[in-house]
This record gives sequence, C-alpha cells and structure tokens, in this order.
Amino acid sequence: MAVADAELEPGMVRIIRLRSTIQPEDDPREPIKLLTVNESTIGIGALPLFFGPDEKPPYNFASAVLEVTPDEYDQILAGQLALPHGWTLAETIFERAAVAVAD
Repeated sequence: MAVADAELEPGMVRIIRLRSTIQPEDDPREPIKLLTVNESTIGIGALPLFFGPDEKPPYNFASAVLEVTPDEYDQILAGQLALPHGWTLAETIFERAAVAVAD
C-alpha cells in the first residue's frame, strides 16, 4: 500500500519502516509505523499522524506516518532530530531511483 502511494507521489523519495523498542511489533495494538521522506512536504519536525484500523481487511490495523523533508531526514540520521520516544529506524521499503541530469 505504501509503495503504491509513493509511486503516485513524485515528491516521495524514501519510505522507511519504524520499529518500537518498547512495545512488541506483533502486538495487535502496536501500529505499523512508517517514516516517509517527501520533497514536497513542509518541515514541521518529527510529528506522527496516527490512523485507526479499518473494520475490514486488508487494512484492519492501526498505522502511524511520520512525514519529513529530506533535510529533516538527514537531521534524524545525524541525531539532531529525534524520532518519537521508543521508535527507531528499520528497513527501507521504498527508495526512488535518482534521475540523472544531462549536461
């Protein structure tokens, strides 16, 4: 679902799964957490948006999306911008290929 959305959003350059260091990820109450790096968003820091579960499969799980600019993502990697308490970066699930610019 996230990858399909990213392919439609030209500013989306990366999606990374976030994991909890506090709550087990297999706990049904623990949301699926994604960090999206979007060139088209406005920088507001690391503030997640939470979405409740849909009553019907396949989206019957809670989720949280943390959308940041590329500069904010660099700050997260450098330890200058903190993720929400107990969240850590996990695997990259989408990365847009860089487009070569002709001279």
